Amino acid sequence: MVPDVLGAAGYGDYVSWWKLLPPLLVFLLWTRLITWVDKDSEDAHIPRQATNLIAVAGLVAALIAFLAMPSFAIAMLVFVFVLLLEMAAYLFVRHQKVGLDDLVKSLKDSFQGKGGKSSKEVTSTEGEVVMVVGGRPIAAPDDESAERGPYEVVQSVLSIPLRKRAERVEVLPTPDGNAIVRYYTDGYPYSLRTLSKAEAAAG
Repeated sequence: MVPDVLGAAGYGDYVSWWKLLPPLLVFLLWTRLITWVDKDSEDAHIPRQATNLIAVAGLVAALIAFLAMPSFAIAMLVFVFVLLLEMAAYLFVRHQKVGLDDLVKSLKDSFQGKGGKSSKEVTSTEGEVVMVVGGRPIAAPDDESAERGPYEVVQSVLSIPLRKRAERVEVLPTPDGNAIVRYYTDGYPYSLRTLSKAEAAAG
């Protein structure tokens, strides 16, 4: 009886091949976006390794949810939703860090292979302190930027001590609210300058 039933079932396609195309296309789009995120996270001062780890974990969760759904339509909706949720979380963090004003340009440059903001070269003049975050130099703020003041203070405090090969630089507050900058070379202290209240607060 059992062999007859199995024989009557015949042969056929139990998995439609075309159903592999939608998740494959979504996956390819996701990998392209994650390539952009990998480069953009450095420019946005977002931890790169943690971002990549979360991205892979999100993909694994999306695939598990896709395979666990009872129907193809629901599975695709859940698959896309999880990946969109992951991208929305990154954009939220990016908005908190550097904003989203350059988002369209960054994505466009990435998809066109221009490298986005990462292609911007940071230059400096002789004697200027170059600040580095995550192994990459940071460009000096514009003259009208609110960050220009703190940048100038850091330059004035660190440029001479670094040229003198100082072992330590101290910024010590004074009773009147100002601050004294002192650095040590070969164990001997040298007074550099006095920061005003505004400069001390900015630095």
